[in-house]
Amino acid sequence: MLTLRLDGEENFYKSLIRIERRVEEQSDEFLEEMGEFIVSYIRQNWWPSTPSPKEGGTFPAVDSGNLDSSITVERRASGRFSTKEGANTMFVRFNTLDGDKPNGYNYAQALEEGTYKMKARPFLKPTMEQAKNIAPQLAKRTFRL
Repeated sequence: MLTLRLDGEENFYKSLIRIERRVEEQSDEFLEEMGEFIVSYIRQNWWPSTPSPKEGGTFPAVDSGNLDSSITVERRASGRFSTKEGANTMFVRFNTLDGDKPNGYNYAQALEEGTYKMKARPFLKPTMEQAKNIAPQLAKRTFRL
């Protein structure tokens, strides 16, 4: 049997553990900043006056404020043994379902996709395009090993 011992093996494992912890912390930081970016980008780009243009294609205007106030960023556990404190998944939620019905009217979805009566006023798709563009820069700034 051959046994191989590396000089500094203990330090090597300690370094790996330190790197793992830093990556976890920095991942949380990255996800929180992305969630904040998405929410602030949407809120900064609502159409400035009511009503939104009839031709659609622009961010919707703030009318009642229900959609704007329904936007939240939530941390969720992911994985079989995760806890909320150890979560590494962030959700940006739009809770505009009408009532407790599972098939209730979803105002956010109707604006994003349009209906047979109303042209689409997408706000999420253009926001996600912007998020996709800034993600590499944010990752470079956030992840330091």
